[in-house]
Amino acid sequence: MTQLTGWHHEDMTAQPDDYAWFPAATGELANAYCITLIRAVAPDAVLTRLRGKDFRTVHGSDELVQMVGDRDAGDHALVGVTEVRGWSLMVEPNGFIGVSSRYSKPLSANTLLVAHYLDVNLRDEFVVAEDGVITASLEPSAPDVRRGPKADEIAETMAAVGYDLTGASEPGDRFELLAFALAEELTGVRLRERDVVAADYLCGYVKKP
Repeated sequence: MTQLTGWHHEDMTAQPDDYAWFPAATGELANAYCITLIRAVAPDAVLTRLRGKDFRTVHGSDELVQMVGDRDAGDHALVGVTEVRGWSLMVEPNGFIGVSSRYSKPLSANTLLVAHYLDVNLRDEFVVAEDGVITASLEPSAPDVRRGPKADEIAETMAAVGYDLTGASEPGDRFELLAFALAEELTGVRLRERDVVAADYLCGYVKKP
């Protein structure tokens, strides 16, 4: 398996079906989101790196989604950050801050960032950034196309969690679950339903890239 900086995982390979709870339990969030994991950077430090403003705390992913509906953020996007087993988990309803190069690079300074994004038109992206450099990016729904200096290094890991790297088969509606499993393999963090649905999020508004 691929060895990324600071990367580890349990002996058992992550399974896409372990994340079937996400579309079932998160409602509107599952239609368009960005999920980002940043190693050993506290939630308030994440928002500081993002130059966020108007901080507040909300409980649960439903309240996070409701905050988007309650305010027209204009040129700013809402992000919510919580701590999960030594990592910061950043959740964005209908956002893409985590996969944007403008923010993934500073967020990964002296650490590791893994982010994946899906929008309502099923456009998707998966990004790995280390020490301020984007080392791999791909589209989970088109895994045969990979970019970045370490993109091919994660191919074995992608295959292990269930990707068809030839591009011969259509992933259907499982490609978002494959992205969660790949993120787990690269970080060692298995996200559970309560980690997302019942978390207390430190929220802020970040200027859109």
